[in-house]
Amino acid sequence: MYKAFLIHLSVNMWSDRPGSALPPLDINAFREGLPYTWEKLYELRGYHNQAGYYKELFLDDGVWERVTRKFAERGGNMLVIDVGDAVKYKSHPEIPVANAWSIERLKDELARCRDLGLEVVPKLNFSTCHDAWLGEYHRQVSSPVYYRVCSDLIAEVAEIFDSPAIFHIGMDEEAAYMQATHSISVVRQGDLWWHDLNFLCEEVRKTGARPCMWSDKLWDLDDPGEFVRNVPKDVIQNNWYYRWIDDPVPKPGDSANLAFFRRGVKAFLQLDEMGYDILPCGSNWAYDGNIRLIVDFCKKNLKRPPLGYMTAPWLFTMPEAECVLDDAIEQFCSEIPRM
Repeated sequence: MYKAFLIHLSVNMWSDRPGSALPPLDINAFREGLPYTWEKLYELRGYHNQAGYYKELFLDDGVWERVTRKFAERGGNMLVIDVGDAVKYKSHPEIPVANAWSIERLKDELARCRDLGLEVVPKLNFSTCHDAWLGEYHRQVSSPVYYRVCSDLIAEVAEIFDSPAIFHIGMDEEAAYMQATHSISVVRQGDLWWHDLNFLCEEVRKTGARPCMWSDKLWDLDDPGEFVRNVPKDVIQNNWYYRWIDDPVPKPGDSANLAFFRRGVKAFLQLDEMGYDILPCGSNWAYDGNIRLIVDFCKKNLKRPPLGYMTAPWLFTMPEAECVLDDAIEQFCSEIPRM
């Protein structure tokens, strides 16, 4: 059973506008407050939400090493790595940011993680909401050049990861309102979205890997049958839900979006009924203790056992976020004996 943790090498997946220097933050205040309060979590989220598109690698080597080692020591067995523009690609040297890891450095780190007992899975998010890492190709979606670049990168990353069994292609939150603060908003719709999804999945299959995607496209469909008709059953469904499930009292910032988020809970049931393999994903990003709710819900309601579970803290691999990354590991791994 997969016990997976999402970690970031690249941070250029949320904004295509230049970032600014982040203000000082009292890290110890967060560490002393664990389990952190909602107020503290929102402060930290706001801190990282100031980040824009960075031309240099935004990663702390020490945090990367400590977090990966801790996850393995606590019983985790899979690391899903958001690679983005954080590696110096041979096929497209125009994409990586300054100080990006060399291919040799990344391979060394992958070997270290494997030695810890972790399976390493690459993730390149091709959603137009989260593809600022593609640089100039971020503005050339669905063009012949775009398809060539995507194909090249998938092939090269699969080679760097030594033919991984799973390859995550993202594809979440591709909607205009999600790109309201971007310099350019690009949204594929209808047949084009399905075409590009299946193009990416086929490129992954060529490497011998199994494609994996976020499932929230299903949330937006009035007819779930459209999903079944367009998404092959070999595509792992990494459905996510980060809020509460049974608590009738809305949490800060979520009241207006309650109906939307509840579709995420429903999607677990729909995907199970449709016969997809599911890798449910929870998080301490928006609701402390969420992963326990996800595990309990899936154990109670899914007819078929999931492939495992995943946690996604959605904070950068930086010192100011290390306490929350550590807490995500503790919350997640405390549930492992019950999985």
